[in-house]
Amino acid sequence: MQPRCSIIWRPDDRRRPAGAQPLFHDRRGQSGGNGGCHFRAGADGQVGRAGGSATGRRDPDRGRICDGGGAAQPCPALADATGIMRRFWRDAAVAPVPDGWSVALDGKPVHTPGRALLTLPGERLAEAVAAEWRGVGDVLDPRAMPLTGLANAAIDRIAPAPEAFARQLAAYGESDLLCYRADDPPGLVAQQHALWDPPLDWARSRYDVAFALTAGVMHVDQPMATTDRLRAAVLAFDAFGLAGLSPIVTTTGSLVLALWLTEGAADPDTVWTAACCDEDWQADQWGREPLAEQARAARHAEFQAGTTFLALLGD
Repeated sequence: MQPRCSIIWRPDDRRRPAGAQPLFHDRRGQSGGNGGCHFRAGADGQVGRAGGSATGRRDPDRGRICDGGGAAQPCPALADATGIMRRFWRDAAVAPVPDGWSVALDGKPVHTPGRALLTLPGERLAEAVAAEWRGVGDVLDPRAMPLTGLANAAIDRIAPAPEAFARQLAAYGESDLLCYRADDPPGLVAQQHALWDPPLDWARSRYDVAFALTAGVMHVDQPMATTDRLRAAVLAFDAFGLAGLSPIVTTTGSLVLALWLTEGAADPDTVWTAACCDEDWQADQWGREPLAEQARAARHAEFQAGTTFLALLGD
């Protein structure tokens, strides 16, 4: 059976919008199938997807953007009887192409799940993607290739309609994590002020906006000027920029934190610490739970993939 997107949400997702959801992250820490490395070796010598639909569909339960049917099964010539994809190439290299840089396996160009040439806008990003392919062991695991997954998403899922994707991602600004505060206990209130006020103060100054804060999880409307200006900031990203921005927004639950990071006003560790304020305080009081820590590690890996992807785009 092919993997499906999970509809399990973290507890604090109750105040987050439907719309742009993680590109390749399953909330149980498993691959959702959409960002993986799906390919075939055809008679034309190209490496591409081995069948399956590349059409995105919207999960009716949560509005999640899912891959059409999950990860494609590898073609028989490249897979064993269990359908496991095994490494068949000796080396991965990058080469310049008219629109950027491509990645080739033993001289055969890699294609996305949608059968487009995997073309990266910069050499540094292309080299990082090629390094993921070089690092594959005997068995290919798409979860170990997050940069390839984000590049696939940028080309197949975002580039055909970047404005629509950007608007869905910008919807997080309508119910940003940082605007929903605790009114008790005092320790948590103080921790939220210490970690969440700086990015909000930065956004107020950077975009000339105001934020409506509330205690609890009941939705509070943000001023129209605020949502409009935050949306404009997201619309300024191209398809590859949106691919990197998306996991930062969806794993933190905060558009403000993501913009704070991408505009160079904060480093990744500071942003991640702010995003985990509530759960860290709970863990300090009651201890850490193994399953919750596994889920957090999976989210952090996705967050790091997004930050690395954007950093490589900027080189």
